[in-house]
Amino acid sequence: AGGSVHEQQREVAAALTTVLHEIGDRVALYGFHSQGRSAVDLVPLKRFAEGLDSRVMRRLHSLEPGAYSRLGAAIRHGATLLIERGGTSRRLLLVLSDGLAYDHGYDPVYGAADARQALAEARRDGVGCLCLSVGASTDTQSLRRVFGSAAHANIPRAAQVGQRIGPLLRAALRNVETRRQLARATTRTGTA
Repeated sequence: AGGSVHEQQREVAAALTTVLHEIGDRVALYGFHSQGRSAVDLVPLKRFAEGLDSRVMRRLHSLEPGAYSRLGAAIRHGATLLIERGGTSRRLLLVLSDGLAYDHGYDPVYGAADARQALAEARRDGVGCLCLSVGASTDTQSLRRVFGSAAHANIPRAAQVGQRIGPLLRAALRNVETRRQLARATTRTGTA
């Protein structure tokens, strides 16, 4: 019903990148895979400075599933890219995943805790986080274990993303803005 999980995630990545680019947001798009702790690779599909053209879409559509998903490391890499190269104070990391953090020597319980910690670090550093599991059969409890309090959703089919994405994006951005305001209030209170 709608293609493989990978095909649906590519479809969503293409659609969201296109929409965000067309409304004038600075957008970068990366794939990732891992093969153990020392081999976590972010694959650039569209860097911030690049336009959105057929080369970007070819790169995206040429991705094939393979290797593993050391999710915590990928989230840290993505957040660092946003902070260092995003060029804006409002930053959003959108993670498309099946919601499973798995790799060699990356116990699923540890992997889930590592992903939650990476998301907490990103949000602490001013990066809004939204995690979407599209087309996967990952249950809600498993997603909660991996994504914790970060905005996340399980969307059964790519065609349903448009109906749900607006409130999810707003929730992720609102969460980081609330954290920013609390940090400012704490700083003012602590220095007054």
